[in-house]
Amino acid sequence: MAPSEMIAVVTGSSSGLGRAICERWRDTNRRCWGIDLRPGEYTDLVGDVQDDTFLKQAFECVAQLGHVDAVFLCAGVLGARFPDDLASAPEVLSVNVVGAYASFRTFLPLLASAPRGGAAVFISSISGSRGSPSHPIYAASKAGVEAMVGSLAPQAGRQGVRVVGLSPGSIFGTRFSAESTSVDLKLNLLATNSLPALLGPEGVAQVAITLAGPTFSGLTGTTVTLDCGESLARVVPQTGASDSTRT
Repeated sequence: MAPSEMIAVVTGSSSGLGRAICERWRDTNRRCWGIDLRPGEYTDLVGDVQDDTFLKQAFECVAQLGHVDAVFLCAGVLGARFPDDLASAPEVLSVNVVGAYASFRTFLPLLASAPRGGAAVFISSISGSRGSPSHPIYAASKAGVEAMVGSLAPQAGRQGVRVVGLSPGSIFGTRFSAESTSVDLKLNLLATNSLPALLGPEGVAQVAITLAGPTFSGLTGTTVTLDCGESLARVVPQTGASDSTRT
């Protein structure tokens, strides 16, 4: 199949990782439908992934192309910091878990129609497996995302669709990292990461696209960690050091 025939859907396409995925996908002349609550350069459909009516309309638009090769589920919200996070908890869980699940369910029939089998990539976070003292509800939502990956893979697999997760560490250059871009934070991560490196949305986007491609045609039902060894660090970050930079 020629690159120009490959079609993707990306939620959370107006900023951060979602935007970077759209940009890289379109750089190779592939078709990409961006979905976001806010307008953006790479957003074709503006609406809320919590809205069933909007998702049905989005399906009807994309279905005109006949199939989808990849769906990248990037839409998410961080919520307020502990201990002031209870009020934002319903939105965090609704967008990050229910919204991701609803989006996957919406486009599953189109993934199943992909000529070589489709792939759904759920964007998680290392806070889903190691926790987050400053954003515990966000961490719980990402743990839920990882549980969904394993839960959905068997059913989707019978339709020829792979379901994988990508769990990044701290990503610089996203709207979630706006409050935590100090030199001290970067130096802290460079000192404690197993690899002396930092993640940017472009690099994470390339990994997400690769996971959805034929190179990993046998991978499903699991979540891949990409964090420069941040989750292996023995030093516990100070409050706000990396928890506010999640995707």
